[in-house]
Amino acid sequence: MEEGNDFAWPTVRTVLNFRALTITYGEKLRSHRQLSDVENKENLRMSKIYSVSELAKELGVTPRTIRFYEDQGLILPQRAGNTRVYTHRERARMILILRGKRLGFSLKDIKEFLDLYVIDTTQVEQLQLLVKKVRKRLDQLEDQRQAIEQTLTELRDIDRMTTDALAAKGGNPDAA
Repeated sequence: MEEGNDFAWPTVRTVLNFRALTITYGEKLRSHRQLSDVENKENLRMSKIYSVSELAKELGVTPRTIRFYEDQGLILPQRAGNTRVYTHRERARMILILRGKRLGFSLKDIKEFLDLYVIDTTQVEQLQLLVKKVRKRLDQLEDQRQAIEQTLTELRDIDRMTTDALAAKGGNPDAA
């Protein structure tokens, strides 16, 4: 690197290290040819490595989303030089993270759940936590549903009353 220049282009060595990592995974896959097709597909899926853009595309999110969850400590990609390399583990964790967010869980809840997965190999503690969090979320959603139903009922009443009042005054309620 030149003096005063903080930027370094990826070296040929970095690219070769990334390719060597890919080749190593490929060699592992070739050694499993005697396995059934289903087992080979599973090994292929589990041995696949992803770049941030490949993983983002597969999961239907942006690379920025992947990096956000990395910054939050929810996924920990490996490095090949300066390149982030995501394995089946990060892919599985991302699927769980996205599902948790879709179901309305906080990042704190999701992190707690994922951390237990690493600590408790029997998954008993993890399952107990999941039951507790799911029940709490169900209660929250039921409360929201009741609030929405009440709001809808009130809005329908207001709509009916204003439509009747407008019609009584000779106005056209559908013109509004």
